[in-house]
Amino acid sequence: MTSHRLTDAKDQKQFYQLYLYAFDKSDSQYRRTFFKPRYEHAIAYGIKDDGQLASAVYSLPFKVNFHGQIYDMGGIGDVMSAPEYSGRGGQAC
Repeated sequence: MTSHRLTDAKDQKQFYQLYLYAFDKSDSQYRRTFFKPRYEHAIAYGIKDDGQLASAVYSLPFKVNFHGQIYDMGGIGDVMSAPEYSGRGGQAC
């Protein structure tokens, strides 16, 4: 298994398919419309097994004001693994 920053259209498609599978969601136009801008704004990471995305997460970049000081922040979302990889800590099957 290898860890990757997900950057191309194939990665986006695999991320979306894993999202549907891991969270037991069905594909819909509404879901794609919600997903696409959020994913495109995010920094996505994944673990692939033989080229197939097995686990993934994204970070949405934000700025936060903490007691008058501005900090960069990453909001973490869609932390997921395909069920067959769940509970393995990124280790090969």
